[in-house]
Amino acid sequence: GIEVPLVLPVWVGLIGGSAGAALPIIVLRREAKNARRQARRMVRCFLDLVVLALAGGLGIEGALHASAAIGDTRVSHQLVRCLDEARDAGRTPWEALEQLGRSLVVPELVELSSAVSLAGTEGARIKSTLAAKAASIRRHELADAEKDANTISERLFIPGVLLLVGFLIFIGYP
Repeated sequence: GIEVPLVLPVWVGLIGGSAGAALPIIVLRREAKNARRQARRMVRCFLDLVVLALAGGLGIEGALHASAAIGDTRVSHQLVRCLDEARDAGRTPWEALEQLGRSLVVPELVELSSAVSLAGTEGARIKSTLAAKAASIRRHELADAEKDANTISERLFIPGVLLLVGFLIFIGYP
């Protein structure tokens, strides 16, 4: 026997519809952020392997192909496929790396392609450049991890304060 104004279901529907539409977008953005973070980690490992292969005497193209074939993540499989397609099409591997970096929105891969293109076209010494790039990515990963840890610590501040207040009330009540 309770009368509900007509405006209430309309507002509840609008708010619920908006939240229902926004939730998948928020979840998808979070997953994309995590995927980019893992792609950056894979690129760092790939760079470390390329540096080791170059130190072992492989050329730049051989080092790229050999290093890409080692990984077992989705990004490394895309990297192998991209490098193989570039080789079969007669394109350079750095063009393929740049295209993959732009399609995955991973700027580290685009930067890697420009550094590798210098080695391929100009004959520049690339081993130290790639090692420095891997160290730079490692520092960025560490900064991101610190930022995430600080965010979690800040989120835990309010529950800690509420727990302390509850404890003080529990002690002071008797």
